Amino acid sequence: MAKESAIIRKEYGVPGGMVGKVLQGYARIKRQAEKLFLLGKCDLVPGGVRLKKHLREKTSFSSNIGVDKL
Repeated sequence: MAKESAIIRKEYGVPGGMVGKVLQGYARIKRQAEKLFLLGKCDLVPGGVRLKKHLREKTSFSSNIGVDKL
């Protein structure tokens, strides 16, 4: 997902490196300010951190197709 995001940012001409990191930080601060203004609250803890306890470390491959047909 991060790789796909990087490709899309490159296609749209978003700079990389330090300038890109600064722009990402600015965009996050801007989103949080908008949430604070519109909703009256902001979430500084990212969703991935909140959901981490619900994620599995590693899952086995499963499929609806029988093993003999693979």
